[in-house]
Amino acid sequence: MGLSVALDITVLLAGGLTFATWKIWEMRHAQRTVLDLVAENDEHDEGISLLRHPQPLAYYLPGDGGRVVLSTGAIDVLSRRELAAVVSHEEGHRHGRHGALLIPLQVLSPFVSFLPVARYGPEVMRTYLEMSADDYARARVSAPALRAALEKSSLFHRPPRGALGMHDAVVERRLHRLERGAVPMLDQATLLGVSGAALSLFWTLLMVR
Repeated sequence: MGLSVALDITVLLAGGLTFATWKIWEMRHAQRTVLDLVAENDEHDEGISLLRHPQPLAYYLPGDGGRVVLSTGAIDVLSRRELAAVVSHEEGHRHGRHGALLIPLQVLSPFVSFLPVARYGPEVMRTYLEMSADDYARARVSAPALRAALEKSSLFHRPPRGALGMHDAVVERRLHRLERGAVPMLDQATLLGVSGAALSLFWTLLMVR
């Protein structure tokens, strides 16, 4: 009897996790479809989806190769060097496959919301990924250019749900880290390990609830 109940719970949890993962994929797919309709390729960089909108926007939308999205409003408020740093930052999300790393926490945290660490887990991981993308940008452009761009982050609209982008969340921590010349974050392989460990921990917590 006990084994049968445990099996039933495992099947239900696996189904719930699969459904949640599919919903995230579907949300990102819908956002990419909208971008295909309203965005255009930037004349200076075909890898950028350009939105003609006065509101500053800059974000990376994961899935299907990923999309780096900029608005004309962002181009208006950033200098050329700052813009290069922001684009490089978003490319850092693509290079590090950060959208995939965030999915386990996005999917699992609702199932263990009774734990404070589970409620804050996705935001902690998001902060970590933003810092990792900062390292990618400062290595390819410069830390001063990235800092100058981050100081304007309060002007930027929050990116759509499921995207990683320029806004004023945790910006003070990121600025402080850049100013003190912090060592680079962990590499992609270690990030994958951290994400996998978090996934395993959350799954264990689910099973012993």
